[in-house]
Amino acid sequence: MKRRRRTAVIICIVILAANILGLIHLNNSPNKNLISAKDGVLSLAGWDFYKQETVKIGGTWEFYPGKLIIPKQDEDIFKEYTRLRKFVEVPKDWRNYAGYSLHSYDSGTFRLRLEVPEDGSYGIRSEDIKCGLAVYINGTKVCGNGQSTDQAKEFTTDRKGLLGIGGSSGNELELVIQIEGYSGEIGGILHYIEFGTADGILKHRDADRAMEVFVVSCCMVVGFCLAGSSLWKKGSRSLLYFGFFLILQGIYISTIGEKLIRDIFPLPKDILLFFEFQIYVMYLSFFCILLLINYLFKEYAIKKVVVFLGIILLLVGPYFNWVPYGSVLNMGISLYQHKVIIVVIIAGTLFYIISILCRAFLKGVDYAGYIIVLSTVFFCYLSALGLSFLFDISVGKVPTIMMLAMILMQITFMYYRSRLAFRKVDQLSSQLLAYDHMKDKFLAKTSLELQKPTNSIIDLSETLLKGEKGPLSFYQQQNIMQVNREGKNVFSILEEMLEASGENQDIKIQIEDIDGEMLKSIITDLEYLVYDRKNLKILKNIPGDFPGIKSDKRKLRQIMYHLMHNAVKFTEAGEIAISAEVHGNEAFISVRDTGTGIPKSQREIIFIPFYQGKKQGTGEAEGFGLGLGITKNLVELMGGRIWLVSEQGKGSRFTFSMPLAKTKGKEELKVPLLLEKPEYTGLREEKEPEYVRFDGSKNETILIALREERLLRELLRLNQEEKYTLIVFDSYDKVPEFVREEKIDLIILDLSMDNVKGYETCQRIREHYTMAELPVIILTEGWQAKELQKSVQTGINDFMKIPFSWEELKVRIETLLLVKNSAKEAINQEHKKLHAQIMPHFLYNTLNTIIGLSYKDAEQACEALQHLSTYFRAKLDFNSYNSFVSIEREVELMKAYLSIEKMRYQERLEIIYDLDETLDFELPALTLQPLVENAVQHGILDRDKKIVVEIAIKRAEENGVVIQIKDNGMGISKVKQEELLAEKNHRIGFSNVLKKIRLMKNSDLTLESEEGKGTCITINLRNIPLQ
Repeated sequence: MKRRRRTAVIICIVILAANILGLIHLNNSPNKNLISAKDGVLSLAGWDFYKQETVKIGGTWEFYPGKLIIPKQDEDIFKEYTRLRKFVEVPKDWRNYAGYSLHSYDSGTFRLRLEVPEDGSYGIRSEDIKCGLAVYINGTKVCGNGQSTDQAKEFTTDRKGLLGIGGSSGNELELVIQIEGYSGEIGGILHYIEFGTADGILKHRDADRAMEVFVVSCCMVVGFCLAGSSLWKKGSRSLLYFGFFLILQGIYISTIGEKLIRDIFPLPKDILLFFEFQIYVMYLSFFCILLLINYLFKEYAIKKVVVFLGIILLLVGPYFNWVPYGSVLNMGISLYQHKVIIVVIIAGTLFYIISILCRAFLKGVDYAGYIIVLSTVFFCYLSALGLSFLFDISVGKVPTIMMLAMILMQITFMYYRSRLAFRKVDQLSSQLLAYDHMKDKFLAKTSLELQKPTNSIIDLSETLLKGEKGPLSFYQQQNIMQVNREGKNVFSILEEMLEASGENQDIKIQIEDIDGEMLKSIITDLEYLVYDRKNLKILKNIPGDFPGIKSDKRKLRQIMYHLMHNAVKFTEAGEIAISAEVHGNEAFISVRDTGTGIPKSQREIIFIPFYQGKKQGTGEAEGFGLGLGITKNLVELMGGRIWLVSEQGKGSRFTFSMPLAKTKGKEELKVPLLLEKPEYTGLREEKEPEYVRFDGSKNETILIALREERLLRELLRLNQEEKYTLIVFDSYDKVPEFVREEKIDLIILDLSMDNVKGYETCQRIREHYTMAELPVIILTEGWQAKELQKSVQTGINDFMKIPFSWEELKVRIETLLLVKNSAKEAINQEHKKLHAQIMPHFLYNTLNTIIGLSYKDAEQACEALQHLSTYFRAKLDFNSYNSFVSIEREVELMKAYLSIEKMRYQERLEIIYDLDETLDFELPALTLQPLVENAVQHGILDRDKKIVVEIAIKRAEENGVVIQIKDNGMGISKVKQEELLAEKNHRIGFSNVLKKIRLMKNSDLTLESEEGKGTCITINLRNIPLQ
């Protein structure tokens, strides 16, 4: 591993060094093919056409700044512009010319006169010139990226490589190049001009185009292959990302150099629009490579940084790209500054990608060597493009070579990863085979060990049923029969596990002739599977002349059981049809259902042991997933085969073949199946009540919702032994409404009926009752973390796995009932505490009233004392037992108090009653009297006003009552009202009543008051028991 990493580092150093030296050589080393002009004249009279077809020309050229001069063939038009003429170096950025800082310009004309050995066709060619241009040879326009005139403002810029062919005259050739750029930006002739014979120039052009076509084709072909492979092979997003990256890079490469894309698509000719298209393609390609690196090295990437860079590449960068120059939205950014922004965005993304790769390399992943080499090549490729883009440095074929190297490295990298993956798959396959063998041994050994105690249970239960140790009661017999039946079921499961393990070499097949009647009998015996499914029926289509088959009767019954049980499990309603047909020397027996069907993707694996399909509505199906696997093994052991035809949403058909019997099977006496077949009495028959009630001697009532008779028989012990009253439903539909109408202390729900509806039922119950008020226990066949979490969310107090321990269930019920009673007692204690606080306050005010009367009228004082004694009698009565009293007693107390106050204030106090005498319900003691006292006290504050107190108690909707107390007193300010309702005020009378009402379920108190007009207090009691 270390050796590979060391080799990779050496390769990276070589690549970096080669790129740096190559770029230095291209830009600084003298070119042997370079010929320099002097004062706008270049002599090539001694040039040998045959040895060297092209040369590089530079040197000192004529330059006419700010003017686009169109030459003429018959006259020297440049004499008119002699005053503008300058001699400048080519190649060079015109911003570096003398005088540019004083008089900047964004256009100009370059002129060079050449002497050639002989007349003929000559051509010029140059790298990309990032501005509009036109080329004239001897006054003839041979190349033009735009439509030029002598006015710069009418010059339409275009972006295309410089290539022109023209003829000489008199061994002389005048070369004129018009260029227009953008003010303040890089401009002029920035690279050497290639000059030569027409054939030589075209030959070099074709060679470069061939190279670009090759690179673009490689990118496109490999890119589309990888992207298509990722769509075919789901989950291979790395192939998709790198495929799109190569496609986008192919598009980008076709926009530079020879600009191949212009030969295929009609892209915009304007230089800025073309430039924007290039940059957007670059942004998208970088986004793809960012997604690729993030996908391959998630553990080393930071998600927030990846999202941030993605937003920059897809939104921020394109924003500056598409906003027109000079627009307010552009914020005054120049073209060069825009280039800097582009380089910063791409460089930032590049360095983050390289940092991820370096972290992966330092952590020593399996393919670290490939990573570091690939990142180095990628860095060199983008660095070359960046230097060319930002500084117009000549990079030659460096980007092309690096792109080819990157494609090769990426393909090699992916091949290496695939090889590692295949190697890992081989290792895992070997491990899985070993684990599968261990699993088979474990199942076989466990099954054999568990069969011993199970056999003992079956034998002992049968001994008890025979009554050898004394007679059993009927109830005891039922329980022992249940034990015996469950023991046999367990033994059957253990046998299936042993057969599924493949370790049982003693599977005995006793082939016999089985006729049609015996086959019908087997099917009839299995009809109990649908006894509790009234929407499901079994159809038997066994011909009367069915010749019979050669099979093991016991194994055939096992096969039919698994196929029918599977059909019942996945069919909510409809039919299950069993048919038998003869085809040649075989009989085809089919089990067809109208259930959910099996998806195409699962049909090949449905017979694999322990595989379970998904049951619609309830998620994963119950059981071990052994049935169909065992069925297939048994069918094949008896010389048949089994297959499946299914359509999702319409049902499935399982068909197996068996050899035909040569003669009809002889009739045999059938063994009674009393202990094998579960007895079914059902919870209801036609026109039966919605529930069944079992009264008990205890006060607590438990509601049970289930369908399975075995569970019902077990839960009936709650009535028979524990003496609870039981109310049993066989569906969830009516449970929430029943709970609201009747007093229920605890609920038990069997989720095996439908866990989705079970959870919904619990949620509906929790809309009206808290977990402390009405505990709920669920019975489930699964015990998974997700079920536990969902149970807590839906307000379920406890849940038990089926089969459950009777003792454990009994303890949990007792605990939850104790919790319920404790919560109820806590509320009662709170009411009593509030009641204890209100009594001294009431006594103090009432005694003050009586003392005042004693000075005025002794008889009235006596009458007031009688009213007070009424209060004490009632007070002592309910305080001894409960903090709730009847409305009749509460009204009596209220009237006693008001009678005392009436004696005190005489005609100044008027009391208006509006009471529904038919109402009979309970509410917390001393609820009305403190509120009435407050109403009287509010009126007294205004000495010049008559006090009017209105008291109304009326019936409302939903078993509700509305109590309203109004006065015409001074009223309460908004601030005081808020303090009172927030329980921040220290007035005991109102605050204690408010707390009492809030402790009552579905009840509330509202306060409406306006200063100077009075106060109205309304108590709403909902869903209370009205007698």
